Amino acid sequence: MKKALKKAGLFVSMVGLMSMSLVGCAKKTECELCGETKKCNEYEASYGGETETGWFCDDCADQMEALMNLGGGTFKKK
Repeated sequence: MKKALKKAGLFVSMVGLMSMSLVGCAKKTECELCGETKKCNEYEASYGGETETGWFCDDCADQMEALMNLGGGTFKKK
């Protein structure tokens, strides 16, 4: 009985942790590039010694990453 209870507790804990990790840091806010209200993540852009942060949706983040890499900067999820 104790063994089954331990397994059930472990399973529930594992499912809880997995579901929390899938949520990530995304929040529903206005994207700084397209202006639409979507699930966005905070990104950090560095170029020429200056660093700025902003909230971007996945589509715009891909575009910004390509532009920053082309110009010699970095763009990464914070």
